Amino acid sequence: MADRMALTDNQRLAEFIEVESGWDSAVETVLGTYLEAVCIDNADQLIAELSSLSDESITLFEPAPFTG
Repeated sequence: MADRMALTDNQRLAEFIEVESGWDSAVETVLGTYLEAVCIDNADQLIAELSSLSDESITLFEPAPFTG
């Protein structure tokens, strides 16, 4: 799916997460396949392609600036 939507070079959620030593397994267990979510700049640009999904799925996310 990511190939067809030209998203193969986009970062994945796992690339944004920093985990303290020893917590890797717990984070992987909780987030599971969401770690492969694809980062996009604007979901609106992909709406047409997303509506054509049938038996496929993809998890996307738009990063927000850190305000903490």
